[in-house]
Amino acid sequence: MQTTTFFSYKGGTGRSLAVANAASYLSQLGFRVAVLDFDLEAPGLNYKLSRAEDGSPVEVNFGIVDYLHRIVVDKEKPDSIRKYAVEVNLLGNDFPPIVLIPAGKVPSIEYWRKLSKLDWHELFYTPGALGVEIFLDLKLRIEKEIAPDFLLVDSRTGITEIGGIATTILPDAVICILLNNRENMEGARAVLRSLRRSSSDNKKNIKVIVALSRLPVLKDKEPEANILKRIRDFLMEGAENLQDTSFIDQIFVLHSEPALQMRETLRVASGLSLDESVLLRDYLRLFAQFIPAEAIESRLGRLIRMAKDKIWDDPDAATKQMEEIAEFYIAPQSLMDLIKLYILRRTKGTKVLRTAQKYWEITGNAAEPILYTVVKSNFEMQPRWKPREWDPDLRFIEAVWLSTNDPDPLLGNALGEACYEKDENATAMRVYRKLLDLDLDVTQDPFKYIPARYLHILRTSNIFDECRAIIEQFKSISRNNVLFVFEWAKVALMLDDDAYISELSQDDLLLTLFTVDPETANSIAKRSDKRDFAIEHLGLLIKKHQRSPHQLAELGNFFRESGAESIFDDALSSLVPEPVRGEVQVYMRRLSSGKLGKSNK
Repeated sequence: MQTTTFFSYKGGTGRSLAVANAASYLSQLGFRVAVLDFDLEAPGLNYKLSRAEDGSPVEVNFGIVDYLHRIVVDKEKPDSIRKYAVEVNLLGNDFPPIVLIPAGKVPSIEYWRKLSKLDWHELFYTPGALGVEIFLDLKLRIEKEIAPDFLLVDSRTGITEIGGIATTILPDAVICILLNNRENMEGARAVLRSLRRSSSDNKKNIKVIVALSRLPVLKDKEPEANILKRIRDFLMEGAENLQDTSFIDQIFVLHSEPALQMRETLRVASGLSLDESVLLRDYLRLFAQFIPAEAIESRLGRLIRMAKDKIWDDPDAATKQMEEIAEFYIAPQSLMDLIKLYILRRTKGTKVLRTAQKYWEITGNAAEPILYTVVKSNFEMQPRWKPREWDPDLRFIEAVWLSTNDPDPLLGNALGEACYEKDENATAMRVYRKLLDLDLDVTQDPFKYIPARYLHILRTSNIFDECRAIIEQFKSISRNNVLFVFEWAKVALMLDDDAYISELSQDDLLLTLFTVDPETANSIAKRSDKRDFAIEHLGLLIKKHQRSPHQLAELGNFFRESGAESIFDDALSSLVPEPVRGEVQVYMRRLSSGKLGKSNK
């Protein structure tokens, strides 16, 4: 029997709901599970495990308070723990019932009377106190009489005697759930340090898992990552006795769901998919931390075999069944078998890539060869102006791409473009540096924009030593690349580099700059005594931009600010049709009012 305690320093974290969902998940996997409600002042598992539409609780007559009252007050040893338990067929008769050992018959007067008679100080702190012995015996009785595969304990909040028993004496693992505030964090840190000390004293290796609850879903991953890092750093601050300092490998998240604010219902076995319930996904990731993977996979084997048996007779039904197994029982085995089935059926697109990413998220293994096959066949860069319902985590794509000794440059280029478009600069820099190390021909499609994009990211990240290295490496072969010349000029002006400015003042490069960004070009021209260059080449510049009213407006705005608007207007009138001139004037007015901006990308 494996015992896991769910603990929170304060209430309101969703701890009991997490326990009920864990019990439901284990039962649906076919495990025998017992649940012990130790939250004696505010018990609620008989409500959480109810199937009643009106939310009425599971009917309870006796519970752990009655059990303890008989031992401590009546001085009698109960014949069996079974009298104080109730079976809950939460998922119907096709699955093992959940055995609930409730707090008691709440909210009856008799329950509160019996609870008030329990003297915890006498039970734990007086000479010859039998508290620890009583609870160890309780655990042994549960193991022998109920024989569950898993015992889940819903612990009392705060730092209490019952909480101490639930977190140090009974469990093999403790899940500490907290909220993102100072009170929760300080209380949780004190408990985690106490667990560390107790494990050392009792020579018992208790696995500690920390989960941050009720965090809103944020579109940007970075703020959430920063929150988790801040909390992890706080929990791991050095204790007065350094041996008590906690080590937290990872903090899991239980996101908030607005629907649960209206009514608390189970997410497991609710009919919801992972796409419909972010909390269901979070629960399954959390539960995988205390349920051994081999235990899950041993239960999945039969279900997967049943699905595979249908492949030749009804491949669509087999695929649907495999998808349902992988969706609910998130485990490496089910996900990998589904990926293989997709490949066998030549399935393409998002759902194949999404399944591969789930496998990576669970295992952390990007080197599985089949993942490379999936990513290479299904990943493509999506422009920011054409959003999709789901986009892969680019860190996953990067990890798979780098997992091979011979990374495909086309896949790397698509990944680099995606990172560039999404402003994921740290990943983009790693990808572009790797691509450039592959000695690609950057004068040819599709690789000709790599040096310019890499230079842009370096420039906007103020990494100027690497900027210089890239400019020196590619300036001779990329002088016809307008984006590269533009980025080179930006670096030259930022660094006030006379040598670069002198090189960029050559006619072909300066003309290129005026076609892409007149303002930058003018800055270079002024520094190199070529102030009238734009006027001399105005006709050519207008012809280059004649199909783009916006670009002509930027050029015209430059001439207006330079006091040469009449020269521009005369050239525009002679070279550009009237309808286009009207559009140019509209754009120029909007530019001068600041209502129309430019992009450096």
